[in-house]
Amino acid sequence: MATRTSILGRGNFLAAGFQTLFTVPAGETWILKRIDAINNAGATQTVQLIARDPTNVISAVLLNASYASGVGGALELWFVLQGGDTLRGSLSVGNVGIWLSGSRLVGVA
Repeated sequence: MATRTSILGRGNFLAAGFQTLFTVPAGETWILKRIDAINNAGATQTVQLIARDPTNVISAVLLNASYASGVGGALELWFVLQGGDTLRGSLSVGNVGIWLSGSRLVGVA
């Protein structure tokens, strides 16, 4: 099956601390191919992005980076997420933009 890369999720997350940023909808499988993050805050901060399964068990730490104000980065990878999986973020300051790119497979388990 051919898959196209598209935007799976994007947002600007304002709060500091640990929070759920994205949840894979039931009946979908995501192939996460790229994570882009930019620090929009006025201070350097650490950004972590953690994948968890529906029972809240950590599957992987996908991103753990420190960014100066106005600086970001990209990570290319190949990581499969199933329906109900979540991507949680830990932001030391807040105000971080995150884009997820990859393939969305509907009805594939």
